[in-house]
Amino acid sequence: MGRLVFGGSFNPVHIGHMRVAIEALHFLAGLADTLEFLPSAAPPHKPCVPMLPFALRIRLIEAAIRSCKGMLCDPVEGNRPGLSYTWDTLRLLGQRHGAANLYFLLGSQDFDLLPEWYRGMELAGLCNLVIVPRGDYAREDFLASCQNFWPGALEPDQKYECMDATVRVYKPRAGYKVYFLPVPFLEISATHIRKIWLCQGNLDYLVPAPALEILRRERDIVDACWREKKC
Repeated sequence: MGRLVFGGSFNPVHIGHMRVAIEALHFLAGLADTLEFLPSAAPPHKPCVPMLPFALRIRLIEAAIRSCKGMLCDPVEGNRPGLSYTWDTLRLLGQRHGAANLYFLLGSQDFDLLPEWYRGMELAGLCNLVIVPRGDYAREDFLASCQNFWPGALEPDQKYECMDATVRVYKPRAGYKVYFLPVPFLEISATHIRKIWLCQGNLDYLVPAPALEILRRERDIVDACWREKKC
């Protein structure tokens, strides 16, 4: 059975992340039985974002998923120096677990920016990609991006009917499959959560309760990190 990898900075992990993880595991139940949160130690695309320490972000995720069956947290990017490039990590995980059994989850906004990522257009050659829409991003938008990224991409007959929605599967001519999962989107962002925190607002039901408890216990560290101006 495969592994579903959910990458991101998780600064902090919030219920939007959790809901996507639950939905993705449900949709891909026949392909993956494990979802691993993969926090980025030094995200290259967020040099100006005030970031919580990697170890603290790991603690928050582990607290949030403690009672969630099939969910794990992989700290692998914290063991490598320099910037955390997805291509490097997926190549490593593919070697460990088998590329055909690896599914990398990312939002539609990041998917459309793949040409700007480090070796982003090669990711489909390292593992399967699983795209979840944000906002009004539709199947047609996904198909247009696939055809733009990989001209002549195929649309296999394989598809899944689940919860009155259809999971579409596309296959670049050179690479693994690319899945489009029409999961419900919650308009929640870590940026907004950080603003609420700094204004001393209430984050109940926005951050998983066990993770929020840790944030409150580590308030001095959190305040110092999130108030830091990097640019």
